[in-house]
Amino acid sequence: MSLIQPLLERRHRHRRSATCEDTGMATGADTAGDELRTSSLGCHATWYRDNLVQCNQPMLQYEWAWLNGRIDALEHCLDQGRATLGEMLAEAQLFRTLLLREFAARGMSPSSPKAIVIPSEEAWEITSLQVKEEWGIL
Repeated sequence: MSLIQPLLERRHRHRRSATCEDTGMATGADTAGDELRTSSLGCHATWYRDNLVQCNQPMLQYEWAWLNGRIDALEHCLDQGRATLGEMLAEAQLFRTLLLREFAARGMSPSSPKAIVIPSEEAWEITSLQVKEEWGIL
């Protein structure tokens, strides 16, 4: 459970801080835009997208590496028979789709991680100056 505990705490913290305001989440390209805006997952996805928009290019690359690590951890736990993590995995996969859209909107593509990724910190939460420097975020 030690692998999952930080993920659960982080999810609880983010769900409390996410608001469900209409910030234009749905577009013609969204297949379930209206559902996303009104669902708990949709509110969190809107919060996530708002954070992505404010990231610089190195931050997006860091977030790509961070999110893929999270998905790998969740898939590993799911493979171990912890089916209750399915919702968290679905959320992470939705976030990966949003991140890929942000890359495309900026004419970018994800690259392989070039430095350490802190599992408990998304791109906009990085506290280590060394990690910021290694990723080119500063």
